[in-house]
Parts: sequence; C-alpha cells; structure tokens
Amino acid sequence: MVESRWVIYMLHLRSYLECHLITANLNSLRVLASMIHWKFRMFRRGCTLVSVHTVLILFTVSINAQTIDPLEGANRKTHGFNELADRILLKPVAKIYDKACPVFIRKGVRNFFRNIDDIHILVNDALQLKLSAAVSDFGRLLINSSVGLGGLFDPASKMGLIKHEEDFGQSMAVWGIGPGPYFVVPLLVLAAM
Repeated sequence: MVESRWVIYMLHLRSYLECHLITANLNSLRVLASMIHWKFRMFRRGCTLVSVHTVLILFTVSINAQTIDPLEGANRKTHGFNELADRILLKPVAKIYDKACPVFIRKGVRNFFRNIDDIHILVNDALQLKLSAAVSDFGRLLINSSVGLGGLFDPASKMGLIKHEEDFGQSMAVWGIGPGPYFVVPLLVLAAM
C-alpha cells in the first residue's frame, strides 16, 4: 500500500519537475529520486506522506538553484582549456620552478604577490566600511612595500598587523547585491558576476 503511494508520488513529482522546472536536467532528477528513495527506505515504518513531501520540496529547491547556469556551455569549454593548459604547460613549469628555486626565493615571490593582493583587500575593506581593517591593511601595504623591499619580505606580520581576507563578492553582499552566475576565466579561477 505504502509502496504504491510512493510510486504514484514519484511519478507526480517527475511530471511536476519536467513541466515546471525546465532547467532541471534528467541527471538531477535521478539524483533526487535516489536520495528520496534512500530516505524513504530509511524511515519506511514511521514515514508519513507529509514528511516525504517536505523532504522532496527541500531537495527540489536545492537542485533547482544548482541547475540555473546560463554560462554552462562556455564554462565547460573554458574549464576544459584550463585543464589542458594545466596538464601541458603550468604543471611542468611549476615543477621546474619548485626544483630550481630555493625556498627563500619562492617565499619572496609569494610575499610579493600577497603584498599586491593587499591592495584589493584594502579596497574591499573600505567598500564594506570596515575602517579598522582598512587602516590595518593600509599599514601592511605601506610597511611591506617600503621596509619589506617591495613586498619581498613581510615585516608587517612580525609587527602584529594581521592579513585580512576580503573579496568583492563580500563587498557586494554588504550592500545587498546577491551573487550572479559563475564564469570560468581562462587560466584563472572560478568567479561570480
């Protein structure tokens, strides 16, 4: 009796998803169905139709949110290019760099780029109105750029000025702007518009 209600409910759910959630692909439906079937088996004796319905709605909402990707085709192509470039060019260069350069040179290069990163962190501190963090990051940038020889050394950390981690997405969220679609930048990382 319960099994037949379960099958009917799954058929209704599938028809609902196909009609109303155009962006939901068949693979997402299969994942959803397997998750729900596993939950149903786990709670078979004490499970009511209402609790199964609640679980279905929660999974439907999360899968629907994950499937909306207007740039999916371009992202997949760029990701494939990035994987190929990483395998053919970037990994071999990184291995040579790792073996050829002593640790103190690698640390200096890392400090230099972290110092450049402090510029955008400083701007995002200001955009988020985190004035004490902005002053601290400005001090880090000033000290590391001058005393640290252009950022090759990190005397600001030894002086107790901590490095904050802020980004533009956080700044947009502070002002009430939600995330947009993701896009993959060639040879860089995933970003949000």
